[in-house]
Amino acid sequence: MVSESTTKQPRSFQPLLAGLLGMALLWLAQPTISWWPLAWFAPLPWLWVASKPTLPGRRPYTQFWLAGFAYWLAALYWIPMAHPLQYINWVLLTAYLGLYLPLTIRTIRLAQQQWSVPIWISAPVAWVACEYLMAHVITGIALATPVHTQVHWLPIVQCIDLAGPYTLDFLMMLVPAAVIAGVNRNEPKWSRATGFAAASCLFIAALIYGAVQLSAPNTSELATVRVALVQGNEPAVWEADADRDRRVVKQYRELTLAAVDEANRAGEPIDIVIWPENMFRDVLWTYADSVIELAGEQGTPADYTAQSMQPLVALSREAGANVIVGIDRTHVLSDDQTLPVRERFEFQNAAAIVDRDGELLAIYPKTHLVPFGEYLPLADWFPWVYDITPMGLGLTPGDGPVAPEVEGMRVAPSICYESVLPHIIRRHVATLDDRGERPDLLVNITNDSWFRQSSELDMHLACNRLRAIEMRTPMVVAANGGLSASIDRDGRLLAVSGKQTAETLIVDVQPGSSASLYLAIGDWPAIACVVA
Repeated sequence: MVSESTTKQPRSFQPLLAGLLGMALLWLAQPTISWWPLAWFAPLPWLWVASKPTLPGRRPYTQFWLAGFAYWLAALYWIPMAHPLQYINWVLLTAYLGLYLPLTIRTIRLAQQQWSVPIWISAPVAWVACEYLMAHVITGIALATPVHTQVHWLPIVQCIDLAGPYTLDFLMMLVPAAVIAGVNRNEPKWSRATGFAAASCLFIAALIYGAVQLSAPNTSELATVRVALVQGNEPAVWEADADRDRRVVKQYRELTLAAVDEANRAGEPIDIVIWPENMFRDVLWTYADSVIELAGEQGTPADYTAQSMQPLVALSREAGANVIVGIDRTHVLSDDQTLPVRERFEFQNAAAIVDRDGELLAIYPKTHLVPFGEYLPLADWFPWVYDITPMGLGLTPGDGPVAPEVEGMRVAPSICYESVLPHIIRRHVATLDDRGERPDLLVNITNDSWFRQSSELDMHLACNRLRAIEMRTPMVVAANGGLSASIDRDGRLLAVSGKQTAETLIVDVQPGSSASLYLAIGDWPAIACVVA
C-alpha cells in the first residue's frame, strides 16, 4: 500500500493553504489581538481538507507541517528575547511543535480509512491526544493552544475542572468537526445527525455547567487576607552584577515599604508580601545535616542557615508581615573540598516563606526546570557545555511541593513556567491533598521581564487563570515586569498590573478551595485518547 504522502498526485497547495488559513485564525485568537471566537473556526479549513477521500497535492503532510511550523514561529516569537542563543532553540522547538498538525490529520485519516470512524469522533480524540503529548514530551509545553484563548469567555472555560484543559480541547475540536461532517456528502446521514446532536448537546451542557459554577456561592469559612504583590521592572540578565542586585533589592524594598505604609494608614494592614522569582538577591544558604565543619570553622548547619536568614528576617520584621520571596538557594551537601562543585552544592531556584517574626516556615525549590533556561539536557554526561553558555552550572530540581500554614490558611507556591503545565500544578495539589495539606491559596512567582511587553506575558497569565479553575483554588501572581494578578477560583481576573511597570497590587483574597474532578482523576481521559 502506497502512503498518501508519496502517492503521485497533481501539484496542489490545498493542504498548505488550508493549514495556513486555520493557523492564521488561531493566531488572531491569541494575544495580543485576542479575537478569541476565531479559535472555534480555526480547525475548519484543515478539517475540510482532511475529510477528503484523498489528500490533494504532493507531500500533503509536509505542507501541513509547514503551516504548523509557521504558526508556532509566529506564536512564540518572543523566545529569542531572552538571549541570542535562544534563536536556535526557537527554531528547533517550533519545528518540533509543527509536527502535531500533520500527526493529528494523519490520525484522523487512519481512523476514517481503517475503521470508518466519523471525523467528529476521530478529530477531537486525535487533538486531545496530541495536546497531551505536547504537554509532556521533551519536558512539555502548553502555551498558545486554542483553550488559552477562551479565558475571556468564562462560562465555557469552567468545564476544565472536569478533566483538565483537555475537556475544552475536545469540545473545541468536536464542534468544527461536526460542522465538516454535516456538509460532507460522503458522510452517512446518521453520522451527520449524530455528530450535530453530540456537538450541540455538549456545547450547551458546557455553558450550563459554567453558569452554575460561576453562580455558586463561595462557602469558604477562612478569613480574607490582604496581599501585596510587589512588581518591580528590572530587566532580566544572565550575567552576575552586584550593582544590579543592589538596585533590585532597593527598588523592591521601597515598593514594599510604601505599600505597607499606605495600608497601615488606611487601617488595613498587609498580611502577606510577595516578591517575584529571583528578586531577593541575597543567596539563601542551607546545609545538609552531615555538614559539620565549614571553611575551617566549627558550627552546626542550623547556625549557618540562621546566619544566612538574617536579610529575610529583617525584611519580614520591617514589613510587619509574612513574606514569600523568590530567592537563589545554595544547598551545601558536603564540606569535602576535594569533591567536584556539583557534588558539594545544589543550586536551586526557590521560594522562601517567612512569618512576621522572621521564622522560616518553608523553602520550596522549583521542581520542574526549563530546559536551556535552567539546565542543559545531557549536561550530566557532558558538563563542559555549561562553559559555553551563560547559565553557570545549571540548577537542581526540588523534591516536591510545600504548603505551610500562613495566617490560618495553606499556601502553595509555584515558580515561573510550572504554572504553564496543567499536570504540574495538579500533581502539586494532589500530593499536598494526600498529606492533608490541601492548599487554600496558590501562589505563582515569576520573572517574565525576559520577554518585555510581548504576548508571552498574556499567555502566562492565561495559564494561571486556567490552573485556578482546574484546582478550584484562588491564585495570586507576582511577576517582575508584569503581569501580576489576583485570580479567583473561577478564573476571574480580580486585579492585574501593567506590563513593564514598577507597582504594587494590594489585593484582598478570599482563600479556600472547592471540589475538582480533575484533581481526583487526573489526566486519565486524555491518556485514554492517546491509547485510542
